[in-house]
Amino acid sequence: MDTNRLTEIAAQLVARVREDDPEANGRWLAAVLREPGDWFRLAFVLAAAVPDDQTWTQLTAWHTGGDPIELRRQQWRDAQRRRKERAA
Repeated sequence: MDTNRLTEIAAQLVARVREDDPEANGRWLAAVLREPGDWFRLAFVLAAAVPDDQTWTQLTAWHTGGDPIELRRQQWRDAQRRRKERAA
């Protein structure tokens, strides 16, 4: 599978992982990743998309509880702050 298709699948998975249950996501991935090695290649596409300027706890805060909307707002505020710091 080419990188563009894997990128599309990765983007869909990012949205699905917060919306659907793990079993449904597993069935969907099994249906779309058919070629040998697709799972392995998908791991690298996803890893490349993960910001490396946040802690694992920050990246997974959506899963640990709290208000998901407020968590997203805080992530946005943090990103804006980092952008301003880089620009200064």
